[in-house]
Amino acid sequence: MQVHASRSFPSGHTTTAFVIAFCLSLLFQKRLLTYAFLFVALLVAYSRMYLLQHFYIDILFGALVGSASVIISRLIAIQIFQKRYSKEHFSSS
Repeated sequence: MQVHASRSFPSGHTTTAFVIAFCLSLLFQKRLLTYAFLFVALLVAYSRMYLLQHFYIDILFGALVGSASVIISRLIAIQIFQKRYSKEHFSSS
């Protein structure tokens, strides 16, 4: 097994796992499912360290980048759709 010592920052697998977990949590909005999705994302993160493919800091920033991506994307989408629907509402009156 090849151990990576450089160019492993941040963990793409962890970023993807957290993006999927957060998106599914927003989609289903069930507390138990949110915990399950988070648990799977954490397992992915742990597996990257266990397999010696990433360091702790790679995993941490991968999780932060993935989580922040979903939060920022959601905030932007809310702003866009609120403006669009408020304009349509006022123009139809």
